[in-house]
Amino acid sequence: AQVWPCDAAALERLLADLLNGRAEGPVVVARAREWLDAQPRGAMWVADDGGVLDESNRPVPFIGVANLTPRPTTAWAWCGVQEPAAPELRTLRPWSTVTIAPQRGETHPQREAMASQEAQIFLGRLSASLPVMDDAAVVLPPGTFVQGLLPDHTLENWLYAIDVGAEAGWESRASLFKSAPSSRGDAGSGESEWQLFVECSLVPGQGLSANEAVTVVMGPAASPSGIYRVDMSGIVQNLDLAGQLRGPWPAVKVTRTSNSWSFRLALPYTSFEEKSLIRLGIMREDAMGRRTAWPRAMMPWQRLPARRLFDLSKWSLVR
Repeated sequence: AQVWPCDAAALERLLADLLNGRAEGPVVVARAREWLDAQPRGAMWVADDGGVLDESNRPVPFIGVANLTPRPTTAWAWCGVQEPAAPELRTLRPWSTVTIAPQRGETHPQREAMASQEAQIFLGRLSASLPVMDDAAVVLPPGTFVQGLLPDHTLENWLYAIDVGAEAGWESRASLFKSAPSSRGDAGSGESEWQLFVECSLVPGQGLSANEAVTVVMGPAASPSGIYRVDMSGIVQNLDLAGQLRGPWPAVKVTRTSNSWSFRLALPYTSFEEKSLIRLGIMREDAMGRRTAWPRAMMPWQRLPARRLFDLSKWSLVR
């Protein structure tokens, strides 16, 4: 994808300087160079931190880095409490993007109680610290709550690292929990006791309700073990990676109010990982045709969201 400056005020100032007939040539050149020097030289963002697991079933975060200069540069990243002695450098060609996995340094002494760490990222002379989820989130009663589905990256938000939430009135939220036997009938595929409750807010009278749908993705990034698309009528499409139907799936009960709709989806055991682990990603398409996703914002060309790893094994230990 192409990238261009989108600071309107700076562009206006540059245009005024270039068109200033009273300014001498060297002054105009100096102003143009100042503008060029002020442009972002790179971008760094968390692309996914749950789609791939290492040999010990810990998530491997993936960091996107973009070199926005006409010169080659290097990038590397690490997480932990102590910087690795030998950085693993990646070379970036001019105007190019790569995805890197942070090296793991010494872990935090209290890391069993931590799911989030700071990844230290270096791109040429630039550096940034971004939170990554490098361990499973333990699910305990009454459930794990998800809020803050994020709109797709725009050029401006991506380039200047601006955090933007869903538009007011269009927020979404979810919770992962273990259901009681008596409540499983309205959640679709019946055998699983683990369910995902999703609620989507909407603004009455705006958009087309036929556009509303939530896609729940399970399993690895490269080969999802389950992709389930739920619309406002309760129809569930069981999809493959190419977006084609894999087979029929039981409908779910949808609860609608004037400004929201919600449903419970039973998560099939066939999509679980070993040792009671589950990877989940959520994407909503709203009535206005906009997308939001969790746990990470998506690029406009992405089809499926990133994942978050959950550990379900501790639920029954809580009384």
